[in-house]
Amino acid sequence: MYMISETTVLGINFTKKTYWHIVVTGVSAIANFVGNQLLVPYFGAKGAAISTGLSYVLFFTLRTLIAEKLYPIGFNLKKIYTGVLLISTVAFFGTFSKGYLPVVLSFVGILFVLFLYRKELAIVKDLVSKIRR
Repeated sequence: MYMISETTVLGINFTKKTYWHIVVTGVSAIANFVGNQLLVPYFGAKGAAISTGLSYVLFFTLRTLIAEKLYPIGFNLKKIYTGVLLISTVAFFGTFSKGYLPVVLSFVGILFVLFLYRKELAIVKDLVSKIRR
């Protein structure tokens, strides 16, 4: 989420309203602290991981929404959130389930993400083939 938000945050930097970085980081840190207080007693390290993951989603969302308001670009957030939700669901079942379900979900999840980003993969494939020539 952090790496993706480095792309979507550019509107904050372009408009030189970088104080938003501090605000977003502070809100995300507080959310992570609260999440840890709620989840770690029940789930231990897994609870801390869940809290951190959710905090990064919040971090991405706040940075992206503020940047988009300051400098509209028009990112396809639906596609990003669909991919994140899918990968998070697979990770959740992989962490808390046993047997073949996590393996099957992982395989299906990878196929779905590849389908979701098929246009981007085609662009990368074309670039790689041009570089090889």
